[in-house]
Amino acid sequence: MTTTKKIFYCSFSFCDGHRVSTTKTLFIIVLIHLLRYFTATASSSFDDTLTCTICTCFARGNEGIVDCSDLGLESIPPDIPPVLPTATALSGASNDEEDDYYNGGATLVTTTIIRLEGNAITRVPRNIFSGAPHLEEIYLHDNPFLETLDPGAFGGLERLTNLVLHHASITSLPPDLAPQSGVLERLWLHDNFIERVHGTAFRGLKGLKELTLCGNRLDHLGHGEEGGDVFENLTSLYVLSLGGRCEWYCDDDGCGIAGCG
Repeated sequence: MTTTKKIFYCSFSFCDGHRVSTTKTLFIIVLIHLLRYFTATASSSFDDTLTCTICTCFARGNEGIVDCSDLGLESIPPDIPPVLPTATALSGASNDEEDDYYNGGATLVTTTIIRLEGNAITRVPRNIFSGAPHLEEIYLHDNPFLETLDPGAFGGLERLTNLVLHHASITSLPPDLAPQSGVLERLWLHDNFIERVHGTAFRGLKGLKELTLCGNRLDHLGHGEEGGDVFENLTSLYVLSLGGRCEWYCDDDGCGIAGCG
């Protein structure tokens, strides 16, 4: 059997020093909720509320950006717009032109970036982002209460290249985390509380180049996991950041990591 040798650069820079202070994030979240309570200008529910009335939505060149960062949100808005108007779409528009815009005739850009960092989000439901299928970058870091990723949480995102989930409280990685995201290049999961990774968590991620898992509670990782070999499909992986004293090994059943404690 011919074995192809692969080199993994186990970088420790992601976990150098102390974990980013949760106290600061919690203080900001509490302050935001207090301001909302006293001013009654916002609601924690997204029922009958458009995302862009709470978040900041704008176009930057050919990128449509939805910025929901640092708002104290407890859940991900379910109605992320798939397209956004350019900055000049309604500038100086006549009534007829405005009607044309609302009928889909104005200049639009697809939503490619969503920022959700610095909130109080607890869960990422299955296919929550599928209504904006052209997303390329998702930022969910610095959510100290984020524990649960549903199977297929990032399903339906064929153009996703960057998925940022560090500095949260994720405890496990489910099956098929982002099954259609074959072009995903960067997945940051460092500084969580991950103890278990399902064997098919990274299935379909053939383009993944950078994976950070340091600062978690993993004791081992590799073949023999529930559902199969964690690394089986990661044919493009170049940077694997683990930290600790992890040892890379290979045997007749495949390759894996052990002794991370």
